[in-house]
Amino acid sequence: MNNLKRKIVSIIMICTIIAIIVTGTISVNTANKIISENAVQRMNLLCDYNRLSFNDMLSSIEQSVNILAKYTVLSIDDIDSFKSDPEYVENLENNISDMYITTAKNTRGAVGVYARFNPEFTDPKSGIFLIRNQRKGTYVYEEPTDLSKYAADDYDHVDWYYEPMKKGEALWMQPYLNRNTNNYLISYIIPIYINDEFIGIVGMDINFLYIVSLVQSISIYDTGYAFLINNNGEIIYHPDIEKGEKLSDYVDIDIVKYIDNIHNKRDNESNVHYEYNGKSKYLSIGKLNNNAYLVIAAPESEIFADAIVLRQRITLFAEMTAIVVFIIGLLLIKTIEKQTSIDHLTGVKNREAFISEVDEKLKLYRSSSYRPPNYSYAFIMIDIDHFKDINDSMGHNTGDMAIKSVAYALERVFNNNDIIGRFGGDEFLVFVQCIDKEIVEKRINEFMKLIYSGSQYYSYKMTCSSGIIFSSNCDTDSDKLILEADAAMYEAKKLGRGRYILRENN
Repeated sequence: MNNLKRKIVSIIMICTIIAIIVTGTISVNTANKIISENAVQRMNLLCDYNRLSFNDMLSSIEQSVNILAKYTVLSIDDIDSFKSDPEYVENLENNISDMYITTAKNTRGAVGVYARFNPEFTDPKSGIFLIRNQRKGTYVYEEPTDLSKYAADDYDHVDWYYEPMKKGEALWMQPYLNRNTNNYLISYIIPIYINDEFIGIVGMDINFLYIVSLVQSISIYDTGYAFLINNNGEIIYHPDIEKGEKLSDYVDIDIVKYIDNIHNKRDNESNVHYEYNGKSKYLSIGKLNNNAYLVIAAPESEIFADAIVLRQRITLFAEMTAIVVFIIGLLLIKTIEKQTSIDHLTGVKNREAFISEVDEKLKLYRSSSYRPPNYSYAFIMIDIDHFKDINDSMGHNTGDMAIKSVAYALERVFNNNDIIGRFGGDEFLVFVQCIDKEIVEKRINEFMKLIYSGSQYYSYKMTCSSGIIFSSNCDTDSDKLILEADAAMYEAKKLGRGRYILRENN
């Protein structure tokens, strides 16, 4: 699964970079042609490039929410318990929250992420609602809106929930003031279904100020600028005109006509000459994925003067965007690798990650040039005694607590240079490097004492049996060491449990 996730992210990253490079290359070539034909057409090129860049950003948000929606549906493995058991829903919320936080952190502009469940099946405040702490850059839990307090047509408070439910498909909410958080947002929301039954919604809030900053960052000649309008020609953002005003009240053109051309696919973008504040200008329009329209405008005199500069800016912007996508892709891969290398019950390394890291160490130290002087190591296998009896008599929750206690004790006794992993079930592995045999025995005794002393807090006595292979031989691997340590551990069990057997193998 780890390799599959890495491959998926890598493919997405490579395809995105290729798309940016191809788009940038096409844009530059087109710009050269436009320079020789008609300088006014450069406006269309600039608009189209920024439209694609915007849509790349919007697509990345859509991809993030799609991932979370699929992840949430897959996490609901028992629909009947979901509908009837509040504890199941609470566990579901806890299980999916880390994925939501990770995804939101890696999505540009995200300030909130949430999953809300159908109040017909669950508590009206069920779900998770995470808001970004702008100062710390972390996500904190907020109490979800109580859906039972608002009518379905209360657009100011719960339109974000009922609109996707009514339409039955993913949608972008137009910029709005969320009265629950008192922030201007745009949101992408997906309704989720299981067996064609509406389960709830998954969404992500994007700070509208982030969108504004992207628009403001678009540089068009010396005094040109960009702005956003809706399909009615009303201002969403403009540096000079108030939100909600009609553009046609300020310029001598019927902007809705050009929007209609784009909507009906007669044009993908339209170049328009107009007069504004006594200056002759051109504007170009491009449709965005969220059904808004990006408009760029510049004085006619600057358009002709800066044709060559335009080409250079397109190339630079494409390179910067490709670098950003590459960096984000690497961060996502690292995040996935970290998540998939950890045993989720205990927080220590899982079996595959432990074996991989130990084998890498052994392979590295096979060469004397890399191996420290007098190098030795201890390979330890640990098993909880009578674990089956604990599970059978006290339940799996108690068994899980026992497993967590062992992991906690191991992390207390062994240091950061040691490798700790859960082999499976109630078995753990520890790889200790560059250490004397006496210190190994001291640490394992400390561990056993810590486990036994912790038994006073439980209704059962817990001990562990351990097998230790102490060696300086690097011409081996984890599989062989596991077999040897396992044999030593079972010898300890035969001798009465609650003890360890140490064997030297050089």
